[in-house]
Amino acid sequence: EAMAVYEEATADAEAIDYKKGLAKLYNNLALIHTERGDYAKALEGFTEATRFEEELGNTEGIAQGLNNIGVVFYYQGEYDKSMDYFLQSVKVHEGMGNMQSAKQGYNNIGAINEALGRHQEALKFYRSSLDIALELEDRLEIGQAYNNIAGAYSSLENWSEAEDFFRKAIETNRANNDNYSLALNY
Repeated sequence: EAMAVYEEATADAEAIDYKKGLAKLYNNLALIHTERGDYAKALEGFTEATRFEEELGNTEGIAQGLNNIGVVFYYQGEYDKSMDYFLQSVKVHEGMGNMQSAKQGYNNIGAINEALGRHQEALKFYRSSLDIALELEDRLEIGQAYNNIAGAYSSLENWSEAEDFFRKAIETNRANNDNYSLALNY
């Protein structure tokens, strides 16, 4: 039902060249296609939505569109394309000063690299995430970043670095009273 309503609204918005509405409508249609697993249509929709956001100069919309395209490529198992779009999204967020979103993007790119066995590359992105978390004084994310870095070093069998970062994570998570993260660290 939502698809039918969005398609009708899209036709109306196209008739009056309502770009802001078209950006949102194409995004929402693409979300439905993503949920249905119709990734080709999802990519078309997110690409159109991002194009309209670019025409409008809406940097937040551009960053979200690039991220959404990255998500679709991720679901398709096209991890390198996915990371390219995530990185583009991160750069837009950084350009707008939205460091919270940039931090999360770097963390996601690190996690994909780690899952692919690219531990050195994962470390690079996890460290970028840590740097931003430290700058923002985001104690919860600092603990998570330490844990992620420790895990990557552990995968590289660099036990001394892994232990050092696990200890930093434990100290940070203890100070945060974050028992769930502490359990993961231990």
